[in-house]
Amino acid sequence: MGFSKITQSRAFCMSDACRTYDCIVVGGGAAGLCLGVHLAKLQSQKGPCLILERRSQYVDDRSWCFWENPNEISWIDRIVSKQWWHWEISGCEEEVDHRAVNRPYCYVRSSDFYQSACSLIKQSNDVNLQTGVEVSEISDSGGVCLVRTDHGDYRAKHVIDARPAVSLSPDPSGLLQIFVGSEISFSKPMFDPRRAVLMGNLNADDRAVWFQYVLPLDAHRALIEETAFASEWIEADELDRRLKVSIQNLAGGQTMDILRHEKGVIPMQSTPPQQRGTSRILRAGLAGGAVRASTGYALRRIDKWAKQCAAQLGAGRPPCGAYSGTVVERSLDRIFLRAVRANLSRAPEFFLKMAKGTTGDQFAAFLTGSTDPRVLFPVISRMPKRPFLAAATQNWIGPSHASS
Repeated sequence: MGFSKITQSRAFCMSDACRTYDCIVVGGGAAGLCLGVHLAKLQSQKGPCLILERRSQYVDDRSWCFWENPNEISWIDRIVSKQWWHWEISGCEEEVDHRAVNRPYCYVRSSDFYQSACSLIKQSNDVNLQTGVEVSEISDSGGVCLVRTDHGDYRAKHVIDARPAVSLSPDPSGLLQIFVGSEISFSKPMFDPRRAVLMGNLNADDRAVWFQYVLPLDAHRALIEETAFASEWIEADELDRRLKVSIQNLAGGQTMDILRHEKGVIPMQSTPPQQRGTSRILRAGLAGGAVRASTGYALRRIDKWAKQCAAQLGAGRPPCGAYSGTVVERSLDRIFLRAVRANLSRAPEFFLKMAKGTTGDQFAAFLTGSTDPRVLFPVISRMPKRPFLAAATQNWIGPSHASS
């Protein structure tokens, strides 16, 4: 599904490149558009903002999921197209069923996200989205940032670089979440649309933890993904082959239509990424450390950062870096990732124990970043003691001391 080219209501002209903006956002993906939405909502701004996106049009090429938080309200809640109050985690001949009371699992299509964000941005006179612009260089010229593009040079007080990372490799104590998926429509009813499979057929080898992810959109149609939490790079072709086998086994010979594909790589790293070497050029989005390290979830965290960053810019202050969670959350993420990476063959056991030790709402709250003891205790008490104590020791005193 494609969309017509989306630009701000004011047409682009070469004189735009002669202006000095309060802020230029390079990249109109999730982070850039979330920031644009919150800037557009401000009652007053200190100066104009420009979002530059290399794509000439947005397509329905991905989806985002998160657990609803009853204590937080976001514009994204209005574009949720599907919720599941019931989900399963399975593997090692075990299956855990969860039912949520307050925290359903939510699904947002990229088509709805792009259309809603662009529509909200278009209503602002101070925020302009320009698509089809290729950025070649970003530099700090001593007080003013210069952004070179194929449409000319732009100047700004601050630049937020929200483009994806050029290359990704696993952090020594982290993992890469690599996935490929297809939205499939089957000729016969195949799914219970009330029940999602968040981690199905959990298994592991010396490279990765593998599982299937199935989001039933109705009785005939589902998004089916093959996912790896990997300690090394895994080619998409291998995941494609695994996905094809999973879909064929599920189909059982019946006819089906492939509606769309999606794929991605999400860094699950416990150390924050390197920021640019200037206070006026800031990284954002996945490359800026927006991901919850132990889970790979990012959209609500990105939107939380965007709201804070817009408030900073609206008050005439510099933009803020990505929301990285609480100290407790970051520490738990490091311990969990170290334990999983050091014990990949046992990782399915870890995930199953986590699920068995929690209710649906506790499981959702933990993966969302809750530090409530009533949420943390059931999870921590279920984890195998030796691998997690070793990981905690490395986290607190460092790997070199722990091994001496």
